[in-house]
Amino acid sequence: MTEQHKVWAIIPAAGIGGRMSADMPKQHLEIHGTPMLHHTLSRICASPVIDGVVIGISPQDSAWSKNPFTHPKILGVCDGGRQRRDTVLNGLKFLDGLEQVAQSDWALVHDAVRPCIVRQDIQNLLTQANDNEIGAVLGKRLVDTLKITDESQAIQQTVDREKLWRALTPQVFRLGDLLRAIEASVADRVQVTDESMAMERAGFHPAMVEGHASNCKITTADDLDLAALFLAKFQ
Repeated sequence: MTEQHKVWAIIPAAGIGGRMSADMPKQHLEIHGTPMLHHTLSRICASPVIDGVVIGISPQDSAWSKNPFTHPKILGVCDGGRQRRDTVLNGLKFLDGLEQVAQSDWALVHDAVRPCIVRQDIQNLLTQANDNEIGAVLGKRLVDTLKITDESQAIQQTVDREKLWRALTPQVFRLGDLLRAIEASVADRVQVTDESMAMERAGFHPAMVEGHASNCKITTADDLDLAALFLAKFQ
């Protein structure tokens, strides 16, 4: 019988959202009258495969202190770092210090500003991770034609998109493996842009799993309208 490992979610939510041009971090902007971060946490906590959740919040985040999200699966809050990677690392260390958490458990990292994650995507991700025992990344295949230009914006080459994907979140890996991989990137002064990049540097080859189109990342004001439509449809 295959050993069952628990699944612990880390939600980095310490960004300032500079491109949104709002008067608060974008994860606190409201969609249908509820903060975006609350939508994200609600969906992660509702997943039956998630055992517990830790949230990375900036110590200067007054919006969170005034309106925190509560749920039995919330294990606590860790300090947000200067970079997303630093927040995730703090979350991993927080989990690693808990008695009920093992380094062989799964650590699932999901962006706070992706509030439209669907339950089936989380399940599919964990199924693939359990199959390969390394980890998995939610993604979408690229469908647009890709061009490479020079400094004057003149097209130089068309890129074969056959094997190209957009990496999304959640991304899930063994907690101990991810902790050591991110610590190695810090020691080597390499700025990894997602958890998979840290794992790839450590010699791992996680699987890519096709995700639902609704899993949009909120970056600009226009994205809020799109998220509102998805949340109304998949509530």
